[in-house]
Parts: sequence; structure tokens; C-alpha cells
Amino acid sequence: MALAGILPLLRRRPEYASLLAALRDSPPGPWAVGLGGAQKAFLLAGLLDDLHLPARGSVLVVTPTREAAERLQDDLLAFLPDLEGRVRVFPYWEVLPHDEMPPPAEVVGDRLALLHDLLGDTPAVILAPVPAVLPRVPDPDGLRRLQVVLRPGHGVSRDMLAEFLVETGYARADLVVTRGEFAVRGSIVDLFPSHARQPVRVEFFGDEIEDLRSFDPTTQRSTASLEEAIVLPFRDMRPAQDATVLDYLGAHRMVVLDEPVELAQQTQAVIARVREAEGRAREAGRDLHLPGFLAWADLAGAVEPLPHVVLSTLHRPDRRDLAFAFSMDTVDAFGGQTKLLAREMQRWREEGRRIVLASSQARRLAELFRDLGVPVDAMETLAAPPDPAGVVAVPVPLSAGFRLDDLVTITDGEVLGWRRHRRRRLRTVREGSRLASWMDLDEGDYVVHVHHGIGVYRGLHRLAVDGASREYLLLEYDKGDRLYVPVDQINLVQRYIGVEGAEPKVHRLGGSDWEREKRRAKEAAEAMARDLLVLHATRETIPGYAFASDTVWQQELEATFEYEETPDQRRAIEDVKRDMEQPRSMDRLIIGDVGYGKTEVAVRAAFKAILDGKQVAVLVPTTILAQQHANVFSQRFASYPVRVESVSRFRSPREQKRVLEDLRAGRVDLIIGTHRLLQPDVHFKDLGLVIVDEEQRFGVAHKERLKQLRRQVDVLTLTATPIPRTLHMSLVGLRDMSIIETPPEARQPIRTAVCAWDDDLVADAIRQEMSREGQVYVVHNRVETIERAARRIQALVPEARAVVAHGQMPEERLERVMLDFLGGRYDVLVCTTIEEIGLDIPRVTT
Repeated sequence: MALAGILPLLRRRPEYASLLAALRDSPPGPWAVGLGGAQKAFLLAGLLDDLHLPARGSVLVVTPTREAAERLQDDLLAFLPDLEGRVRVFPYWEVLPHDEMPPPAEVVGDRLALLHDLLGDTPAVILAPVPAVLPRVPDPDGLRRLQVVLRPGHGVSRDMLAEFLVETGYARADLVVTRGEFAVRGSIVDLFPSHARQPVRVEFFGDEIEDLRSFDPTTQRSTASLEEAIVLPFRDMRPAQDATVLDYLGAHRMVVLDEPVELAQQTQAVIARVREAEGRAREAGRDLHLPGFLAWADLAGAVEPLPHVVLSTLHRPDRRDLAFAFSMDTVDAFGGQTKLLAREMQRWREEGRRIVLASSQARRLAELFRDLGVPVDAMETLAAPPDPAGVVAVPVPLSAGFRLDDLVTITDGEVLGWRRHRRRRLRTVREGSRLASWMDLDEGDYVVHVHHGIGVYRGLHRLAVDGASREYLLLEYDKGDRLYVPVDQINLVQRYIGVEGAEPKVHRLGGSDWEREKRRAKEAAEAMARDLLVLHATRETIPGYAFASDTVWQQELEATFEYEETPDQRRAIEDVKRDMEQPRSMDRLIIGDVGYGKTEVAVRAAFKAILDGKQVAVLVPTTILAQQHANVFSQRFASYPVRVESVSRFRSPREQKRVLEDLRAGRVDLIIGTHRLLQPDVHFKDLGLVIVDEEQRFGVAHKERLKQLRRQVDVLTLTATPIPRTLHMSLVGLRDMSIIETPPEARQPIRTAVCAWDDDLVADAIRQEMSREGQVYVVHNRVETIERAARRIQALVPEARAVVAHGQMPEERLERVMLDFLGGRYDVLVCTTIEEIGLDIPRVTT
């Protein structure tokens, strides 16, 4: 039930009762005015519950953006967790209308799967960003006609099935791995339906289906027998389509329009981009084959006769009798100042208010506030409103807190200063010699595909799939088998690393050799782990400083982390803390890609050391990284009596001298610097922890000198790409190692398109990124002509602030440019591969 227990407090409000009555009457639909954030989900949860939706019919909620839809999904499920699986986001194609690559297979599949489920009388709450509902879709009867039901014993031939798959957008492949692919092998057809979670293997006997099985795309082995399989088309972008999502909602439907003014603006922007793309295509003699798009007037007109409600924070309808104002207030943000919040909670209790703490880490915060004198009950779910003056903590995160009469709902946003983000799980691939680009390969190179083993790279090939030209890596396997890998799936391919001069054995597609070799490698790793246990036991005898267990302040700091930790990150944090609390010197290596959360591990380790009265040194390879770390550590420690300093060329000699004097006297708790920290004039009063970032940039002598500053010092090393010597030291047990390989929520799958230079395409990509306040890298790997390239970019997008960076610039100037770009003073960085210096700039997504 989660937070459903507070819905009765909404029902007692007269404006809610009036809104519900107006909605039950007839159009025009009522407006709920004055709601923002989680307040909208609170209202919708009440309406869904009272109208018995979606049990009686489907609900379409149109939001301005995908982020708003996902946020509303999380909030709705916090109030009505029983709707898990029935509150679904209807995705947009996520490509510009003129992109050369087709929409992601997952997006096409998810769109068609949702439409198919609605056809099957499976009502749902559909949260749709407005760009997703504008394109017209196949009409329901047409989609029913296009679907094929396969059953054993059915009279259908292999060739008929293959012809249907080609006509409906499926791509023929040698091996079926992803949605939208099919393969014909003798009397067997493998296919991955657009809406399915597993591919299907159809075995024919003449012109009849003899057997039907699901199979694992990784091993290609059958997993279960099937009584039937439904095959839907693999495209919903057809010019002749004239239906809308509204046509799939059924008789007892309801529509919710979230912020109509923003919806209209977003619609106009999408239509303008489509029209512009169509105009350029006509000039070039091309046809984009796009379906029709609804204008805002069309969408609003289609919704008008249906039962609907409008949510608006500020705007009101022309008819005053349609507006129902809700007096819900927001809650002030306390930015991690838990003592101040505890005093405010005590005041609310004295006023008889009911307090709900909705947090992803409810138990941790409940303990923290109990220690501060606030009696908090930790509960898994809330079946009824709390008693007056009662405080309950429920492990259900909301996007924002709110106040309604005597109810105060507090979330991570108010407690911590920001909302703790839920990580939407992305599939991870263990990385060998990771490929950043197909340009890292030469024809004839040996490569390893995660699912299919060792093959030979045979170049880049352009194939036409579903009317769109797309680039594929061609991998050749034993007996001439071929595998075409889309360039946006290059993360599945790794460069082969083996004994120099020795040629590996090429595997056979669908064979068992690759799985057998992976199993042997696992057994060898287990044997090595047993040896490491013996070595680890020997190291236990080395004396060192044992740090104390976590304090309330440590828990409070960790509670202010903006994101929910990934399992890998939690393990790394626990590993480091366990090492620090042991009476031996820690020497642990943390491996993780840029932006995967290594710095947060270091922040918590540093704070733990500082709380024990020890000093911390953070050694980084560049002044830019030093500045970035100084900003991060200062921000995280801002609420505590911790002094963070840095020494770099950005500080005057006088400032550096003062900092080093304070460091020696013990007045500096944490210092960040480059090689400057290794100079003889740097002295610590009581050094307890050394954190080394990007250790491959330093020599062993440098690190050993730091370690000699104080014997028994703990060392924590962070790196994205460990050098072989360091990795070997970890593997043989001379150093402990933790790996963070799960990306954060914000890290979306990378999409790669390879195409000829097109001024309009580049300008559109930059403007699209700027429209969402993002930044852009333009990589130009010729220093001689990079200034000319920057001028061309500036001419294409005059409103963009572009700057040049390359490795031959004076070091101080390069550092200043990178810092300015990091600070948001520029929109576009025209650079060589200088962008690979380890900086985490979340705003750069193109």
C-alpha cells in the first residue's frame, strides 16, 4: 500500500470532491490548478482509486517531457504500488526525423507492445511525453490484421513467414540477437518479435509448423516449449497511418493533460523540426517516409469530447467554473541541515501535524532523527494516515514534498537538498579492451563479441534496413559465418588481447567452444581467488591504524548523496570501510568508468578518516582534475567543520605557502594537488589516508614517496584504466580491488551514427543539445586545421559559444579553457582527443 494511507486526507478536501464530481459529469474537463511536483501524482492517485481506474479502463497522461513522465511514474507507484507493471511510459522514437539510423529496437518494440496490450483489453495508465503521441499510429484493426499467431500444427510455410517478416520491418541476420531480427537456417526460422522478451525458434516440417520454442539469444540454446507465439510488425512509422493513441484506450477511458501551455509549446517545436526536415529532404530529392503528425489543435480537439482533466501549476482556463484551486504548499529545503530540520519537525509535532518522511533510505534517516530527539516510526507501508503529532518514515521516494492541512510530507529533496534519483537499470557488459569507436579497429584484427566469441573484423558495411541506411561492423567467424553488428552496439565488441605473435582460434557461430572457454576461465579465476585468500591472511599481520566505526555524522553525510548507490558502488564503499577499520594498512584499487561513482567512494573514505582526526591527501594528475575535486569535496563537506584546500598553479605562491603552513600545523583536513604534493616542502601533521586519482599518470616512485610520508598510511587508488602492472598487483593479491561497472541512472545507452558530414545535421544536433542546456564535443583530430573547423561550427550555429582545445596548446591556457568549459561558459568544445582526460562533465551528451 506504500503511501496510499494518506489518500483519505485528500478526499476530505472540498475542492477534490468538486473536481471529482465535475469529472464524472461530462465535458468540458475540469482544471486542477496550483499543483506541482508530487502533488500531481497525489491527486491522480486519488482519482484513479476513486474512479476504479485502470481496472475499468485505460488512462492516458500526456506530459511535456520524458523526464516528467518518468518522474510521474515513480510518484504514482509510490502512492499506488499495486499498479506496478500497469503504469507504463509510452516512449518516443528518440531520433530526429532526418536521422540516418532507425529508432532503437527497444523503443519500437515497447511502443508496439503497449498498443498490442491495449488491444488485448489490458487497461493501463499510460504516461506519454507529448512527442510520443503526436505521430499517427496503425489503426487498431490494421494492427490486428498485421499480427501473426504461430502455433504448432499451423499450415504456414517457412518462406511465407520470412516474407511477412521482411514486409513488416524485420532485418535478416545470420544470428538473432536483438529485437527485430530473424534468421533462416534450413527448416528453422529464428525471430525476435518486436514486443517479446525472448526470441522464438520456429521449426517447420514441410509447410507446417512442427515445433515452437523460446531460446536464449546469448547461448542460442532453446529454453522452453511454446504453445503459441504472436508476431507484431517491427515498425510504427508508416506514411499511411491515420490513427492515434487515443483510439486504443477503449470505452471507459480518461485523459490527463499535464501543463497544456508547455504541451502546446513542445508540440509546435516538434512540428517545426519535422517540417524543416521534410523541406530539406524535398530539396535533396529524398522522401523521409514519415507518418502524419498531430498539431496541438488536433490533439486538444480529439481530447475535448472525452472524460479528461487538466493539471496546471499557474495557468487557468477561460471558464472560471472549470478551475478548482488546490491549496497544497511546498516544503522548504533544508540542504542537509538535519539539526535544523529536526527542530522544525518538533515544532510541527507541537502543532499536531502528521509528518511522513518518504525517502529511499527511510531507516537510515529514521535512526538519524531519533538520535536528534525526534521519535520516528520506520514502516514498510502506510495503510492509514499517521496520528496527529506522529512521525513515520516509509522507504518510498517521492520527487518533492508537500503540505496539505495538517499533513507534512518530506522527501529526500527537502532533507538532503536534492532528490535522490532512482537508477533505471541498464544492462552491463564486462569490459576487456573496450572499443570507443570502430576507428580503433583495422580490417583483419581479431575481436571478441561478448555473446559469440573470437572473430575477425572485416570492415564497416552500410546496409539498408527498414528504409534507413545504417552502418554495421562485419565480423567473420569459422567456416565463413558472418555477423553484422550495428555500430551503436559496439559496446558488445572488444579487441582481442593475447600472447603477442600468436593467432587465436576463431570460434563458430552458435557453437559451444566459447561457452566452454568462459567456463574454464571462471574455474581458473576461482582457483586464483583461493590463492589470494592465503596471501590476504599473510597481509593481516602488517600493523596499521584502525579507524573507528561509522558515526552519526558519517551516516548524515552519506544520506546527502544525490543518487541511489549502485550495487557495485555499495560493495566498493563497504570494502573500503572494512579495510580502514582493520588494524592494517589499506591498499585498495577502485576501478570504474568516468561518472560511475568512484569519487563518492573517495568522499566517504576521506570523511571517515577526518572524523578520526586524520588528514587526507588527494593526488591528481592535472590541475583541471584538482579543481574539479576541490569543488566536489568542498560541496559535500560544506555542512561540516572540515577545511578543504588545494595547491595548484591557479593559486598564488603566497596562498600556497599559507596553505602548506596550515597543513603542517594540522589546520587543513584535506588537501588536493598534483605533483606539487610530492615536493619536499609539503609536510603533514597526521596523515591518515592518501587518495590517488588516475594512478596510471604517476610513477611508482611518486606513490612510494607519498606513502613514506607516514608509515602505516592507508592508500586508496581510483582509476578508469589501470596500467597492467597495477592490475597485476591487484590480481595477485598485493593490492585489493573493487570494480564499479554499473552505470548511474543518468547514464543512458550510447547511440552512434556514422554518416557523411552534413552542415544541417551538425547544426541541428548542436541546437538540440543547447535547447536542453547541454554541451557538445566536436572531435577534430588534426591540430593544423582545428581553428578552421571551429570557425565553421561558429558559422553554422552563431548563437553557440565555441572554444578550441588541443594537446599542443600551452598547458596553462589549455587548463583555463577546460575549466571554463566545465563551468558552462562555452556550449561547444572543438577538440582533439583531449576530451579523454578523465573529466566528468555530465552536461556533455553529444
